[in-house]
Amino acid sequence: RQLDAKLSGISTNLQFALLVHDVRPVHRHSTTAKYTLYNTETRSIKPLSVDSGSPDRPDGDHKRLQLAKWSPTGNSLVLVYQGDIYYKPDPTNNLTHRLTKSAVPGVITNGVPDWLYE
Repeated sequence: RQLDAKLSGISTNLQFALLVHDVRPVHRHSTTAKYTLYNTETRSIKPLSVDSGSPDRPDGDHKRLQLAKWSPTGNSLVLVYQGDIYYKPDPTNNLTHRLTKSAVPGVITNGVPDWLYE
């Protein structure tokens, strides 16, 4: 067992499992955590990141996310990082699209409720 992780969700085609670990509380119900993808066909793991990666770190930084969820169809993911929403169309690819850029810490949070609405 490489990670002390829990299952967060499975892709609709059952090819990938989303594992959550290193969970830290933020408010009463909200958390940040690291997420890792497990490929059930190859039995390989890959850190889930909003980064596109670089030559020395092809998987990007393993950042703490506020949320990671599978789309209802296919293998795409929606991520929330530092109050902004990201879309990852393919978990095997490092390409990630930033959908919002309006987050302001303590003022504007996209994709997850703030402490008042938890």
